[in-house]
Amino acid sequence: MKEFVIESVVKPCYALPIETLQEIYGNGELLDLEILSKKKGCDQMTAKRAHSVIMALVSPVLRRMISWEQARCKANRRVIELQLEEVDSNVLEAFVDFVYTGSARIHNDVEELVAIGRLADRLDVTSLRETVIRESSKMLDVDTCVAFLNASRDSGLPELEELCFQFALDHYEEVSHSPWFASLHQDILEDLVDDDRLRVHKEEDIVLSILRWLEGCHQDHEAEKGETSCSNARAEEDGVSADSDNQGHGMNEEMELDCDRSRRQFSSKMISSIRWNLIHHQFVEDLMLKCASSESCSLLAQFVGDLSKFPNSYRSHRGGSGPGYDVIRRLRVTREMKHHAGAVAALAFHEGMIVSASHDGSIKLVNLTSGKMEGSLHFTPHPRESQRQLGAVYAMLQHGDVLVTAGQMKLGIAPLNVWNLLTRRHVKELEGHKDAVMCLTRNEVDLFSGSWDRTVRQWDLSSFSCKRVISSQHGPVLSICSLSRAIVAAGLESAWHLVLDEPRKEEEKEEEERKESLPLVFFSGSDPVTCVAVGSGPRATTGGSSWIFRPEERIFSGHKSGAIRVWCSETLTCVANLQCHDDAVSALTAYGSWLVTGSMDGSVRMWNFTQAFACNKGEGGSQLAAAVDKPERRESAKTIVIGSEVKSLHLIKTNACERGSRSADGYILCGCQDRAVRLISDGFARNEEA
Repeated sequence: MKEFVIESVVKPCYALPIETLQEIYGNGELLDLEILSKKKGCDQMTAKRAHSVIMALVSPVLRRMISWEQARCKANRRVIELQLEEVDSNVLEAFVDFVYTGSARIHNDVEELVAIGRLADRLDVTSLRETVIRESSKMLDVDTCVAFLNASRDSGLPELEELCFQFALDHYEEVSHSPWFASLHQDILEDLVDDDRLRVHKEEDIVLSILRWLEGCHQDHEAEKGETSCSNARAEEDGVSADSDNQGHGMNEEMELDCDRSRRQFSSKMISSIRWNLIHHQFVEDLMLKCASSESCSLLAQFVGDLSKFPNSYRSHRGGSGPGYDVIRRLRVTREMKHHAGAVAALAFHEGMIVSASHDGSIKLVNLTSGKMEGSLHFTPHPRESQRQLGAVYAMLQHGDVLVTAGQMKLGIAPLNVWNLLTRRHVKELEGHKDAVMCLTRNEVDLFSGSWDRTVRQWDLSSFSCKRVISSQHGPVLSICSLSRAIVAAGLESAWHLVLDEPRKEEEKEEEERKESLPLVFFSGSDPVTCVAVGSGPRATTGGSSWIFRPEERIFSGHKSGAIRVWCSETLTCVANLQCHDDAVSALTAYGSWLVTGSMDGSVRMWNFTQAFACNKGEGGSQLAAAVDKPERRESAKTIVIGSEVKSLHLIKTNACERGSRSADGYILCGCQDRAVRLISDGFARNEEA
């Protein structure tokens, strides 16, 4: 590999003129310190001469080591010897050169560069540490990403580790097609696949990348076995005893057994991280047939064979990392559309059309590109009946080509209605609620509706039959969101979490009486909850700089005071309490690692909760968050002035499996009190993606 030079932005500054110091060092004069290093797995020591005073000036760690060594030897030796374990001679030479000249020559690209950074962190040399991180960020690309990921893991450089990991999340498809992808460490690949921020066009691409990695590992393993066989054959020719050969063979068998155990664990963890509900069954069947008809490694066959056992639990599309700061800074209101006579309370998006619903009882379809209205949803009049009209619409939920609207009770019309967006016709009314329905959410199989009648109804998404009625003991249900096997609902003064019953066989239902799980209140206070949402985040039990974002790890609650509380979905403990707006928070939506908030103060704000909402490790278990705690005020990454009270937010998120344009992916729709729908975008036309 080519040599290159790294240079510090801050030049070394000592009492002596720098030119004189470099001349003394170059001539080998007055060198009273000898730093010994021994590379891991090597018994030979290498030495590098330097001045003890200079080394003590740049490194507090070396200063303590030198002082301790002087006291131990009582100045009997003219040259002080220090020993650094597991430091390569090239790394030590580059370190000493950097101390004297402010620059260092790197011989082996990525690995040596990160090793120098690791030594700088170990010796607490801040300038060299920052230089390594800066130069690494310049070198980081698709070709070097795998090498940086492997080298930076547990390197003592959390900033570099996070930088490389984030790059791999954002460019996973390109990195997975690079020729070095097979050399990626197993634990890093597992973390990437498990992270909700991983950006891919479709989930099938992740499965194919894992298969490529397995095939590459298999080829490397076969090459190593070939080299071992050749070395054994040469050893036999040289007259190595049979006992030593048998001993080596036994060690190889034991190593292969340990390798098989780790592979089985890898297969199990990887399979559980893939979102199988997003993958077509035909893809899995074709993959299994292809593997059965070809000669493949045992691990690859096991991985493909285990695909038939994948879990059926619902997991949403990967959130991705969201936009970068450069895109966030460009976001602004680029279009304003007024087609209603009342406040716009709910929004959806279907095949290039904005679907907006209002308190005036109308549902409009507006072309995203032109901003012109191209139709509406209304009841088909019956010859014997007068024209029927909806009451005020408060919530909408789109599922494929089906749209469910929720709103005010009106004489002869149920508050829940189902529409077909292709035919633009009314399908059916869902009867059951006794008062207005304020909110809707869904998981993979069920629809949930919350109402002023103090109930949450669970509906089957395929037949729209009511499966369950959940009574709320905490007042009307005004906001609701769903996790894979739970729902979170909020009323006037409390928010509660309910774990849904696991599906069971008919025989089990007959043998044992079904027990209803009770809602668990995780917030109750004087600051009413106005809206709730679910997003990805770091697991509460995980620490370190490169936290893995997992889906549904965070619950966000917006409050009347303008505060936002962040909750761990596993323990229901509050991990952040932030003052985000000057008036009530009226809408929330997650956008990758960002949270978008709308308020009655007439603004939409964006928050990067990778840093702002980092998990605080608490000692207690599940308990009510103290409502009297004063929220911490934070500055948002972006504030967009809307000029009217925000009633609803909708993030346009598309993927390769959906119909319609992906050029609008990431646009934000904002419904307002002044009857307008505002489009928030970066103002640039985006290329169509296949």
